Amino acid sequence: MRVALCHHYSLTHGGGGERILTDVANYLSTKGHEVAIYALPFRKRGAKLNLRNDVPYTEGLHHKFKADVAYHVYAPLMSNLFRSKAPRIAGLHGAVVADYDGNPADFLKQGPFVAGAYLFRELLGKRALRGFDAIHTVNGNGLPIDHPNVYRIPNWVDCSRSVDIIRARRDRTDKFRILFVGKPYYVKGFDRFLALSNMISEDDIEFVATFPPETRRYAENGNVRFIGYVPSNEIWNLYRSGGLLLHPTRSETFGIVILESLVSGLPVLTTPIPCHAGMKLPLKYASTVEAFAREVKNVYQVWKNDYDLYLKYAEEGAEAVKHYDRRFLLPQFERMLVNVASKG
Repeated sequence: MRVALCHHYSLTHGGGGERILTDVANYLSTKGHEVAIYALPFRKRGAKLNLRNDVPYTEGLHHKFKADVAYHVYAPLMSNLFRSKAPRIAGLHGAVVADYDGNPADFLKQGPFVAGAYLFRELLGKRALRGFDAIHTVNGNGLPIDHPNVYRIPNWVDCSRSVDIIRARRDRTDKFRILFVGKPYYVKGFDRFLALSNMISEDDIEFVATFPPETRRYAENGNVRFIGYVPSNEIWNLYRSGGLLLHPTRSETFGIVILESLVSGLPVLTTPIPCHAGMKLPLKYASTVEAFAREVKNVYQVWKNDYDLYLKYAEEGAEAVKHYDRRFLLPQFERMLVNVASKG
């Protein structure tokens, strides 16, 4: 089967969505499918491509190709830049196209492109999605989409890494590192992370973030060590070094970093938005900076004074996340592609 994977961002963007798409391509290639990735040259960063040699990657402003099925990471109107007669699947990954529970003001604060995508969704989004042969959502919550062919397959994680990473945690590190893994955006709650770094000042607590902020307002505030982009094959060392993942996002559809953290035995403190609650995982929740500060200190005290209990929490998280193992979910994704191709 010829599979085209279409993305409106460059794979060098290096986010969770790009990691998932890369994993899909490599997996399908090992199963004997002919896979190609087509991307638009937007949001390019320095991330390295980790594709198999038999998976071609093409980046440009317009693509025309032949395939048996085309999977689009959906963004309004962008699918028009990928031309093919193949049946099409719209993958709803971004919050702006799939989160119907969030505060609309959060989308309108993210600049003209995100605000425009939100307005398009509200005015014409349902009609545009009916032009696809199938819809794929990673969010188990109900979507107000009138389409006869909807697949609900969550994102996944490589659970085979758990044993070695948790074994390495048996020796406590010298610092309780509070990690922020992701883009430093308002919708991701980066302002909350910065505020907490100014509120909490214990000598053995360190705030660590990946991507440096893109605005001076964020860059000049906070007591944070920025380490820059972390390649996907090295991200596990970062999780292993952490004491807590702080994920104070205001809106999203899933949260891949939540899965990766739990697999690594890293407790997660996040927001009680519907997509997080729907994951049915042992997460810690807060909604305000003050509540986040209390929960951070609670986890820190356990880490510092009862490390055996901290390790028990780590093992429970790694066990709970096993139903998101890539071994189970990637075959479901493959079956979706086969089904849609056969009906085309």
